[in-house]
Amino acid sequence: MTQSNQVGWQEVENLLGVRVDRRGTYRVHDGVPQRLHVDHTSCSGCSVTPEEWGYDPERGGGCHECGYHGRRVERDWVPLDAEGKFDWDAFFHVDELDLAS
Repeated sequence: MTQSNQVGWQEVENLLGVRVDRRGTYRVHDGVPQRLHVDHTSCSGCSVTPEEWGYDPERGGGCHECGYHGRRVERDWVPLDAEGKFDWDAFFHVDELDLAS
């Protein structure tokens, strides 16, 4: 069973030994410090509207999926590296991918 609990920036700084962004939201998951990453993307439900309707393709016209504003918010917990920055390789499990095929 995995253990996960939200912690403050002080605990993450003590764990890593470096300063981290104090505005972030942090947790420790199975002993690995992680930070919440928030990304705003175009909605997949309404961004495919016809161009002649006049909507920006990066935004969309609005639908139930996005709350009728054309953008979606995605949140993910991303591991931190030894410098306190997002470790995207660990997030996407790059070491487990077979890039040769």
